[in-house]
Amino acid sequence: MSDFKPLTGGCLCGAVRYTLTAAVRRVVNCHCTRCRRISGAAFQTVFLVHTGNFHLDRGADQLTSYGVSPQTQKNFCCICGSAIYNKLERLPKHVLLPIGSLDDPNAVAPEINIHCENMLPWVLDIMALMNFPRSAEEG
Repeated sequence: MSDFKPLTGGCLCGAVRYTLTAAVRRVVNCHCTRCRRISGAAFQTVFLVHTGNFHLDRGADQLTSYGVSPQTQKNFCCICGSAIYNKLERLPKHVLLPIGSLDDPNAVAPEINIHCENMLPWVLDIMALMNFPRSAEEG
């Protein structure tokens, strides 16, 4: 018997909501140029889920799709722009979700870094920076 509890997530404005009914597969920090552009960040943390275990609870009509490449479709909320999932041609039975869309992103943790040839050089030293519990102005 599994101790898995369904995970939930969605977009920033709440128009799109989903439930994951099985454990996620392969959580990665992707440092490729495309993921940096898609996320607007130094890297993107994503995970795989079998399509049969990914259920849109509401907001399917609020999703907009963008062809990132001929092999990749990004699906995001048309209201707030939050990324919800990507479909990759090479993984037709899976969806790729950003960890930030989970209600509890602590439920999963990255296992590996990929496309490290594109990693920004300062990423390795990020924890050496000053850290504040909230914003630097409140520190």
